Amino acid sequence: MSETSAGIEKRRYPRFVFTQEEKVKGCLVFLNGTRQKKIATIMDISRNGMGLVLSKNEKNGIREGDFVRVERILALDEETWINTDLTMKLIWVLDHSFLENTGFGCQFQNPNEKSIFQVVNFINSVFPERIQ
Repeated sequence: MSETSAGIEKRRYPRFVFTQEEKVKGCLVFLNGTRQKKIATIMDISRNGMGLVLSKNEKNGIREGDFVRVERILALDEETWINTDLTMKLIWVLDHSFLENTGFGCQFQNPNEKSIFQVVNFINSVFPERIQ
C-alpha cells in the first residue's frame, strides 16, 4: 500500500491553518476573463499556495484551472494587511450542495522568493512563528 493510499499526506511545504476568529482574507482578482474582484477567506497557507472559501453566491463561473491574482492579504481586521502580487491556479474546487461555502485549493504560479518572504513575514508578524 502506498503512502498516498494509506491517507498520509506528503507536501513539499507545511500547511498552516487559520481559524475563523483570525479572519485571514485575500483580496482576489479572477483572471478568467471576467476580472471579478472578490474577498475570500484564507483557510490555510503554505509556501506553495493556499486554501480559500467563498460563499456559494459569490462563486459564479469560477472553475478548476482558472487563474487568480492575490492583491492583498488581510488579517484580524481591515487595518492589518499587506499588498501582494501573487498569481495562483485553482487546482481543485469543492462545491457540494450540502456545504455552506465553496472551497478552492490554489497553487502559486512562479512566485518570486521576495513575495513569498514578504507574505511569510506578514503572517508571522500577526501570528508569531506561524510559518517557518
